[in-house]
This record gives sequence, structure tokens and C-alpha cells, in this order.
Amino acid sequence: MDTSLGTQARISDAAYEAVPAQLLPFLRPDSVGLVRQSGDTLQVQFSGIDGVAYAVQSSSNLEDWSTLGTNYPVFGVLSFADTLSPGVACRFYRSILLP
Repeated sequence: MDTSLGTQARISDAAYEAVPAQLLPFLRPDSVGLVRQSGDTLQVQFSGIDGVAYAVQSSSNLEDWSTLGTNYPVFGVLSFADTLSPGVACRFYRSILLP
């Protein structure tokens, strides 16, 4: 094999096709969320991986996010309770996988 700088290494189509199959076991599914209201409290749930820390964040405009807390899923479910704030027309939630 010529390793000079002017020669580009070539990879076969079969090798390109094998790469995604090798990476798939390392990917995790996106978290799925659910919000239920009970009185003035919102029960927020996300799917997640047990033993891994997640931050629960909220936003009123989908641009500025505030962390409400850190939690760990139990049996694949991350639960968080949030109290409705007067004067807030709507609130969005997301979970962030922590390092």
C-alpha cells in the first residue's frame, strides 16, 4: 500500500455499509416525555436509562432553558413534579442526559 501524502486511501462500499451496523448498539433512544396535571402540580415523566443522571429543564419560549433538578430514572422512568406558576401562559419541558 502506498502511504504517500498524494495518494488517498480507498475504502470499499461493503466497509462503508458495515460502519452503521457497528455503531447502532452504542446509540440510545431519545427520551419520550409525558406531562399530567393534578390541581396546581404538573407530573412530568421522561423515559431514560436506569443509573444515568438526567437534568429536567423548563422553558416558556423554547430558547431559554432553566434546570429544575437532576434525577435518575427508576425502571426506565424519570419522574419530576413542578408547581404551576401564576402568569406563565405555557411551559415546555425537556430532559438532558448528563455526563
